[in-house]
Amino acid sequence: MGLNTSDLIKSLCHPRVKVGNEWVTKGQSVAQLQVRSKKAKKRREKKKGSSFQTVSALHRVKELENEVELEQKKSTEAVKGIRKYERRMKELTYQDHYTSVSSIGIGKTR
Repeated sequence: MGLNTSDLIKSLCHPRVKVGNEWVTKGQSVAQLQVRSKKAKKRREKKKGSSFQTVSALHRVKELENEVELEQKKSTEAVKGIRKYERRMKELTYQDHYTSVSSIGIGKTR
């Protein structure tokens, strides 16, 4: 790549970092650099796995929302059916009551 290896190692082991308003040189050994590199790699791999879990969790949430919506529709239809049958029962009860009252002759004027 055309990089000088000694300059690369120096820049990795002694990076310049900004602390407040000043730039300072941070000193670390090659072993410390390798440890930090491994930790960063593990964090990256863990983050990839967690993003997959997040996507699958979001997918599952969407599935559950769809199931809830379907059940709510079913429940609404069931309530409509119950109300319809209740109205029908009231009509039949009223008709039955009205026919018995009229057959007895209550309420008729002579």
